[in-house]
Amino acid sequence: MSEYDKALSWPAIDGLDTFDGQLWRAADLSPNQRFDGLRVALVGTGARAVQLLPGLQAQAAKVTVFQRSPRWVLAYWPFGKIKPLSAAPEAWLGRPLLKVLAAQRANAHLKRSVPERWARRQLTPLEPVGQKPVLIAPDWYRSLQASNVKLITWPIVQVCSNGIRSVEGIEHQFDVIILATGEAARADHAHQEQAA
Repeated sequence: MSEYDKALSWPAIDGLDTFDGQLWRAADLSPNQRFDGLRVALVGTGARAVQLLPGLQAQAAKVTVFQRSPRWVLAYWPFGKIKPLSAAPEAWLGRPLLKVLAAQRANAHLKRSVPERWARRQLTPLEPVGQKPVLIAPDWYRSLQASNVKLITWPIVQVCSNGIRSVEGIEHQFDVIILATGEAARADHAHQEQAA
């Protein structure tokens, strides 16, 4: 196994080898890859997922996003010459004002972009700004609210031959599954995001 494959390992989700459709790691997708008219599962809501969703939403018949936990999202980096900070909590140390401002901007962006209260609740992170990367994604919320996109917040139990079974017992059927889970992902979605 190459160092590339080790760094981008397949997540430990039961049944990946049983899926009859197309199964992709997000990092392996070609920029020319098309999903026109297909039912697509996008597993994960990190940096790669927020980049992929607008294009998938425009092509696919249906996109279902499996979210482990929500992320802080900004439409743009509003702090001028200050570089966007990394995921490491220590990068935010000594910058309490920046954390407060980033949280205010992210909350305002969410409230402005997602009018429905329940949807905003599902998209509001529990952890403070700085625990994970703040995502710069101007089209994320718009794409999530498109008529052909559905957000699932229930953990995945397993992948089946026709799709994904979530913990509430529903088997969601797909033609394509894209794993945008990053490194060393686990099947327990809630645990994975809290542990990362």
